[in-house]
Amino acid sequence: MCIAVLSWVLAIGACTDAGPTTTTSQATSAAPLTTVAPATVDATSEGRLAQPLPLDPDVTIGRLDNGLTYYVRENRRPGNRAQLRLVVDAGSSLEDGDQSGAAHFVEHMLFNGTERFPVNELTSVLESFGARFGPDVNAYTTYDETVYELAVPTSEPALLELGLDVLLEWAAHALIDQADVEAERGVVLEEWRLRNAGVGGRIAQVYEDVFLAGTGYEGRSPIGDPEALRTTSAATLRRFYDDWYRPGLMAVVAVGDFDADRVIELIRDRFDALEPPAAPRQRREVVVPAFTSRRIGVLADPDQPTASVEIYFPAEANRGSTIGDRRNEWARLLAADMIVTRLNDDVTRGAAPFFSASPGGFDFARRLTLQGVAVDAASDQILDALQAIVIEVARAERHGFGAAEFLRSRRGWEAAIAQSFAGRASTQDFEFAARYVTHFLAGGGLPSPQQEFELDTELLDSLTAQDAWAALRELTAASALSAVIIGPDDGGVPSEATIDAAVVAAAGADVAPRPPDEDVGEVLLATPDPVEPLEVTALPLGIVELLYPNGVRVRFVQTDISVNEVVMGASSPGGMSKVSDEDVAEAFLIADIVGRSGVGPFDRVALETALADQVVALQPYIDVIEEGFFASAASEDLETLMQLIHLTMVAPRADEGAAAAVIGELRRFAESPETIPGLATTLELIRQRWGDEPRYRALLTTEELDDYDLAAADAVYRDRFADAGDFVFAFAGDFSSVTIRELSDSYLGTLPATDRDDSWIDHQRAAPATISDTTIAVGESEQGFVTFLFTGDFRRDPRRDVHVELLSLIADVKLRDRLREALAATYSPFVSIVAADAPDEIIETYLQVSGDPSSLDVIVDESLDILASLVRTGPTEAELATAKEQLSRQYELVSNEWWIDQMLFSVLHPDESLRPLSARFDFVAEATAADIQSVAAAAFPSDRYVLVRQIPG
Repeated sequence: MCIAVLSWVLAIGACTDAGPTTTTSQATSAAPLTTVAPATVDATSEGRLAQPLPLDPDVTIGRLDNGLTYYVRENRRPGNRAQLRLVVDAGSSLEDGDQSGAAHFVEHMLFNGTERFPVNELTSVLESFGARFGPDVNAYTTYDETVYELAVPTSEPALLELGLDVLLEWAAHALIDQADVEAERGVVLEEWRLRNAGVGGRIAQVYEDVFLAGTGYEGRSPIGDPEALRTTSAATLRRFYDDWYRPGLMAVVAVGDFDADRVIELIRDRFDALEPPAAPRQRREVVVPAFTSRRIGVLADPDQPTASVEIYFPAEANRGSTIGDRRNEWARLLAADMIVTRLNDDVTRGAAPFFSASPGGFDFARRLTLQGVAVDAASDQILDALQAIVIEVARAERHGFGAAEFLRSRRGWEAAIAQSFAGRASTQDFEFAARYVTHFLAGGGLPSPQQEFELDTELLDSLTAQDAWAALRELTAASALSAVIIGPDDGGVPSEATIDAAVVAAAGADVAPRPPDEDVGEVLLATPDPVEPLEVTALPLGIVELLYPNGVRVRFVQTDISVNEVVMGASSPGGMSKVSDEDVAEAFLIADIVGRSGVGPFDRVALETALADQVVALQPYIDVIEEGFFASAASEDLETLMQLIHLTMVAPRADEGAAAAVIGELRRFAESPETIPGLATTLELIRQRWGDEPRYRALLTTEELDDYDLAAADAVYRDRFADAGDFVFAFAGDFSSVTIRELSDSYLGTLPATDRDDSWIDHQRAAPATISDTTIAVGESEQGFVTFLFTGDFRRDPRRDVHVELLSLIADVKLRDRLREALAATYSPFVSIVAADAPDEIIETYLQVSGDPSSLDVIVDESLDILASLVRTGPTEAELATAKEQLSRQYELVSNEWWIDQMLFSVLHPDESLRPLSARFDFVAEATAADIQSVAAAAFPSDRYVLVRQIPG
């Protein structure tokens, strides 16, 4: 359960604010999967622009006589599952004066008892068939709506019906008992503490104070007021539920692997009987006035490590539902994209007083939207950064955009929508469900993937740089430029008056047009002469391995998990373990710097310009014991990805601008890490576990940043990536075996290699042999955290890997049931258990629990007791059965990333042969309580662990 207060999105899409949902029923039929050309009609004609956005014929939208709306769609991705939603068009903006936080509290109560599922029986019932429960998983509440979410298997019809029964219980049969309210009160208050008592809550309050003042949302934060939460009664919550949980304000969404007609029948059977109120309460109209004067928000916070500078043009969200509205949205998006690109180009060239820029698209609530730009900066450069972005907006407003930069932006978006369209057959259930939720709440069009591709291709093709310029000027004329400045309390955050004066000066500055970028070539690399592999081996599971004379291994498997997508991972042993102590600091940052620097003769700006019409991403990394790459690309851009891999190994760049940005982003954290909540805990945990070993740490010192030697770092990178002979490249996705073979022959088989021994060296310190219990006082927030790290000796194998996963699920549920549900001592316990065999054979458990600082001793004692019970007696049969069902459901979902992990892992573990996917299910089925107890004994040693308690400073 969560509160979606801020939705960080750039406003574009079919689902837009356009009034009430239309009631219509569409015939269900399969859309053809053929590539289509854009329409040839005039996209700028008044008649065309006035047409409404289309509705997808493959979703059935209906309305029952009582007013409840339903959306039903058959979909086979991922298959054997369905996504269900109960959407309630009511959020915190409808609360009465005595109901602060009621909408969100009611959301909690619906998981604590309904007529059919009293107390916590609902959680147990759903977990029994594989559902997982926890914070931010099953429901969310905003200013405007409350949405409940379920994922259910469809292999057994009774389970789908049970899922719909649960939606019905939520819709009409909540108990909201006073005893249950008292039991849940502590959980809700702890959620308030987690979200609002820290710096994140203080930042959110700045936005509320700046942008909600004078609107119908003012003073109606979904989390509510803590004093109201401490005193609210079941009667108060019941009044909200009875007023607003009614059929006319609800929708049921069902997307998945089922027969649509049957599901519609099941919905009708259940929800037809709901009675609308005889005298429904009238909704309070949310008023959003025009933002005609500048608004400024400032926060200098001792717990905030970095500075952000943001400018916005706030306005009532009213993006309409016509083709013209969508065209205007695209024009605004292109304008914002070009401004952000200009700013990031300046960062790349070392000519910006900030580290990075991003679009500031921000939907605060359904009827309030902000559009602008955000940058990260050093606290002593806040005014310079603010003036730089204001000047760039003013430059674009006065002089418009150049043809080359417009083409660069448009080509990028055309590539993105083309990839999305090509992958339409693999659209997942949850993606369709999200669209339908938004459509019910906000109205507008709901085009099919094919309709969307045709329309957006047509609209982008019709737009010009002049249209983007006009859209920008329309935006800036309608709303006063506002600013939000967030930074550390170190004297660098200016006053509101200083900020206002800086904005006025920058906006009125005499600015010249932006000089056009130089034309760059688009050929990254001439195709090397191919090299034949020495061996081509067919491995189990459909995997093919190519072994080249230079020692490079390429493994690939073709999948249809995500159409028009290729995922790549590569690894080589060595990493920082082969780097000298004096160069470890350089090794920590160099992969990130190289990733931001371009390749060969192309700096980052030239590279992004050359690749504007392609969808490809590559990031190198250097870990403690290995180095390698993560990458992805559209299938049609696979050759470009291969070229980038080749160049990033043989002709990497480490540019000064990229290095300055990376170092600048880290400097504030390094200056006083002991004062930053969370980071201070992490550093203390690392210090207790790994001591002063330089390879096992999270942060460089300010001295290391000041003395960072880019030339030495570049030498480290080139050394680690110079020898391709022990690299393994793994590809999974939508490609042909012929294409991957030809490209590997040319770009990977030709990489340079040596015969050096590059196996890793073990620098890891043995875990402490005793209990280390440390308390640190940090920050000014009334928040407490308990963090454990257990380390035990453990010899893993594929079967025991499954046992580790089962134990993690069981521990998570037991901690939640005791700490959250029984004691109301926390909102979200988090546990992670990982078994490793390199560089040492160990199992490590990371457990963190938040809570009232005064209750940390209770949390520590209870947590240790829960884990000790698993060591003493293992799980109950019911607990094990639930975990088996959950894990089996997880295993049914196989991603391209999972395939990459398997292919790379099996190279490093040649004694563990690739097994059929069914083997994992066998291991789950065969697991016993004694197996889990055995793993628990290694995972939770009671006499040796690291414990860090964080309390306010």
